[in-house]
Amino acid sequence: KAGEHEAALAYVDAEYAAGRQLVVKASGLAAGKGVLMPTSVDEAKAAIKEVMVDKAFGAAGDEVVVEQLLIGEECSCMAFADGKIASMMAPAQDH
Repeated sequence: KAGEHEAALAYVDAEYAAGRQLVVKASGLAAGKGVLMPTSVDEAKAAIKEVMVDKAFGAAGDEVVVEQLLIGEECSCMAFADGKIASMMAPAQDH
């Protein structure tokens, strides 16, 4: 959240020290551009600064999500439910 820049940097240091790579995401709506994929601890710290301090994504970066980098394909699975029955839609995938 805003004002927690130093805490985010400390988290990045701890995760990279543990051997984990990260992605940095602006939590709000950023027109599909709010995910940064750093390749080093220094790039991850720069990404935190870019989003939280420099406000590269405006209000969308008021809250930042730092997650472990996962490699592979991704898909979305959704369902409609009426409280008793759920009907799955076909999986969707961005390319």
